[in-house]
Amino acid sequence: MRSNLAEQEQSAPAPASENGATLTLTAVQAYRADVADWFCDAVARKIDLPAEVRERMQLALHEVVANAVIHGCLEVDGFERDSVTGFADYCQRVEERLEQPEFASRNIEIAGRWNPDGIVVKVRDYGPGYDVAALNEGENALHRGLGLIKTLADNLEIGDEGRLVTMQFGL
Repeated sequence: MRSNLAEQEQSAPAPASENGATLTLTAVQAYRADVADWFCDAVARKIDLPAEVRERMQLALHEVVANAVIHGCLEVDGFERDSVTGFADYCQRVEERLEQPEFASRNIEIAGRWNPDGIVVKVRDYGPGYDVAALNEGENALHRGLGLIKTLADNLEIGDEGRLVTMQFGL
């Protein structure tokens, strides 16, 4: 049944309705707020969301939003985080980009739709995207966030050159 819900939801964001919720934020807003918690609270107010599903959805959504903001909207790569100096430089680049309107004002859209069988959550950013096929080649420790998301969501799809992430969670 989950695949039927995914087929119904081919585009993001979903319209707000009794069976859906949407949230659009700038990159700087999404970076500074606990967006995953807000979104999961909104879903839990509309449906009976089991604690185990909420925990998985919240952690996966937190990771997807962080990736969308940092790597998508702010265009900061993580290739130099393997040392203390590299991590400090990485953090500095994030903060610098958050001060630059051409990056910080890019939007992140989160859309959720549900039915009795499950929830589909989509996150879209408006960054340059990336080569999804190249990312899937081999194991890369720098992409461990996607590995985490894959273990948390019942299904994960990455589309539009990495700018659209679709996660499914069964109820």
